[in-house]
This record gives sequence, structure tokens and C-alpha cells, in this order.
Amino acid sequence: MLERFTPRARRSVKDAVDTARSGGAPAVGEEHLLAALLAQPDSTAVALLTRSGLGPDRHAELLAECRGIRRRGGIGREDAEALRGLGIEVDRIIDRVEEVWGENALLEPVPDRPRGRGLRRRAPAAPGRLPWRPEVRHVLEAAVREAQDQRADAIGTAHLLLALLTARGVTRDVLTAHGLTPLALRAQLRPGPGSGPGSGPTEA
Repeated sequence: MLERFTPRARRSVKDAVDTARSGGAPAVGEEHLLAALLAQPDSTAVALLTRSGLGPDRHAELLAECRGIRRRGGIGREDAEALRGLGIEVDRIIDRVEEVWGENALLEPVPDRPRGRGLRRRAPAAPGRLPWRPEVRHVLEAAVREAQDQRADAIGTAHLLLALLTARGVTRDVLTAHGLTPLALRAQLRPGPGSGPGSGPTEA
């Protein structure tokens, strides 16, 4: 699949692995892909985020919120605030759990790929190689569909950003909480009058 990606999009996918490994994550998640996208300031994805009010000065905030949701076992900021209104301090509970069970004790486990009739048994991961969370595979598949819908010549960072915004996961929760919508981003990518296929924003 990666041969259909632009060089920057391909680099983002590969850098997501390094980002996860350097952070001590047990698997590569959508937040690592978002971090890899944000690390490329000249990409179309960063340009779209900047136009939407989420420029480089907000990137650390976005990533911190993603880590917070992952640490809380999937509980988003709005849900945590709602629980606080009921007298339940989620972060305090997480702190206590981690005191007993260790840091990131509530991280969701990475499920095994289902096996069944007609499915090949997955080979064990190579030593030192991180697995991908299933949501990341869904993001990559969604990026392909976004590029096809936009009649783009290749899958770029903008399509990865759109996929992160539409596929279920922590990044969608964070980006939508900041008012980002797929409709608004797609409008910026849509070719203008008289444009042909693949005439939207491109990148190297």
C-alpha cells in the first residue's frame, strides 16, 4: 500500500513507529501517526491544521490530549469533565491505579488479529518490532478511500489527516473536540471549477 503514498506521507507512517518506540509505547497508535505528521512543518496536513486554527503552537497540546485519553483507557476530556461534575476525579483515580500497577496500567491491550477459516496464522512479531493497533490499519485504509474520493493521484498527508479525523480513535476525539470537521477539510481539498482529477493540493 505504501507505494501509493507521497514521500511525506510514507515518511509519516514510518516515523510513527520511531515515535512509538521512543515513547516506550507497547504498540503504534493513531497518536503516533499524528505526531509524525505534525513533525513535518511543510506538509499539506500541517497547512490544513494551521488554517483551521491548530498551528504549530497548538501541536504539543493536541499530542498531550491524545496521550491523556490513551492513559485514561479511552476516556476523553469531555467525559472526564462530566465525571468530575459528579464528584469523580478520573485523573486522581488513574494516578492511584498507576501507583499500584505501574505507569500506563490502563492502556488498552493490543488485540490479536482474529483467526478463522481461510485466514492465515499471523507470524510472531520480530524481536524489537512494535505491533500496529487495529485502529491504525483502519486509518490507512480510510486514507486510501479519501484519496480516491478526491480523485487524487497519490495518498498524501492531507488524506492521512482526514482519515485520523474520521476513523474511530483517540485522534478523532481530540481533533473534533477542537472543532475540526471532515467537511471543512474536504472543502479545502476539493478541486476548483474547471480543475481535473488530482488537481487539489499536492506535496512532494
